[in-house]
Amino acid sequence: MSKIQVNEIVNHFDTGAPDCPKGLTVTGFSTFTGSASFSGDVSIGGTLTYEDVTNIDSVGIITAQSGLDVSNGGLDVTGIATFQTAVDSIGIITARSGVHYGTVGSGVTISAVGAGTSLGFLVNGSERARIDADGRLLVGTSTARTNLRSGVYGSVGQIETAGTNAFAFIQNTTEIQPCRVVLAKQKSGSTGGNTSVSSGDNIGSIEFLGNDGTNFIRAALIAGAVDGTTGANDMPGRLVFSTTADGASGPTERMRIDSSGRLLVGTNTSQVDTAYLQSYVPSGGNQILVQSDDLGTTTCIFRAKATRSGGTTNTAELGVYRHGAITDPCSYIRLQAEDTAALFYWTDNSNILRTSTNSAHIGTTSGNVVGNQTSDERIKNIIGPVEYGLNILKQIEPVRYSLKSEPEKERLGFIAQQVQPLVPQSVYDTNEHIEGEPEDAPTKLAMEYVALIPVLVNAIKELTTHIETLETRLTALEGN
Repeated sequence: MSKIQVNEIVNHFDTGAPDCPKGLTVTGFSTFTGSASFSGDVSIGGTLTYEDVTNIDSVGIITAQSGLDVSNGGLDVTGIATFQTAVDSIGIITARSGVHYGTVGSGVTISAVGAGTSLGFLVNGSERARIDADGRLLVGTSTARTNLRSGVYGSVGQIETAGTNAFAFIQNTTEIQPCRVVLAKQKSGSTGGNTSVSSGDNIGSIEFLGNDGTNFIRAALIAGAVDGTTGANDMPGRLVFSTTADGASGPTERMRIDSSGRLLVGTNTSQVDTAYLQSYVPSGGNQILVQSDDLGTTTCIFRAKATRSGGTTNTAELGVYRHGAITDPCSYIRLQAEDTAALFYWTDNSNILRTSTNSAHIGTTSGNVVGNQTSDERIKNIIGPVEYGLNILKQIEPVRYSLKSEPEKERLGFIAQQVQPLVPQSVYDTNEHIEGEPEDAPTKLAMEYVALIPVLVNAIKELTTHIETLETRLTALEGN
């Protein structure tokens, strides 16, 4: 083999580069400082170095030692493009097989072209996430499930792990702003629209699905929905909590908080508009339980509390109380009068109903027996003796009667209207309207039967005086 060592080769006209119609084989190192035109194929066994070129069309591997700047025309790679450092691109990078990159700069579009093509994201050689051909984001898996709610939820993103699976949203601002998870809805039917939702529309839900061996089935859900007529800056809403009963095919609503703030259990319709805690069943029993397994010396109660604007606060209680004077808890009722004076009611161990103003008496034999009257002289202003006696008592007419609401039960008693003019202190007005009576009819009267006892005592005393007088006269007659 011959060797030619020249500084310059020109064509035979000395007008430019030489033509090589038979081809040119170079086994060593060649440097072309000008232009070189090859009408046929060029085979390079070693490395081809491009310097200061505008376009490169290569089927093989290109190594850009000083970086690759894609301005506007775009970079179209049929094979795999590997970028060891940052990619700075103004145009579009299209990878027909895949793109491997270190860091993608702002404004870059990465496109996976071709039917069924997905875009994968690898960390240290292992796939961690992908966007599949249907646009689903899959994390921890490369296959989208088709058995969510037996296939009803077909096209959704997925995050899967074999261990603990959790999201952490952390807000690090010094302001009062919280972390937010936002579920929103509008009804234009297209992305970017702003069409108002309507009453009854479901806005978003959190669903809990369990696998039955074949499909993922709903066990429970929490849903947010529109709960009234919407308007500008007006979006009434409700939260609905649903669970699936044993053997049922899907969740049933169990509880909701409506737009008025009412908590409705067992119903989706308020039974009483002014009741903000409602438990409802259409039939059968219904119970609400408040329980403490170690009460100690305190209370377990239901409490109703109300305050008139600018006035005092009064409460009513139904509860269980244990204190140092009793061994086990005792149930009680606490009622508070308009003037805030409170009375406790309970039964002692002899089943006697008692009352007291002192909660320390609950469960004991202290306090007053209900039905008994307080008779301590120190708490009374004595007005005078009772004037009613035998003459009044003879005018009171006892009757046998039955209540119209219980016609089958016979009772003994008095008629308030008949007794009222005789012993008015024994009759009082309940201020209760009688059902079926005209609105302007007198309200219902009631009697305090114990108020007749002093009248009976006076009548007995009068009878005793008469008897003693008769006995004296009889004794005198018998002596004669």
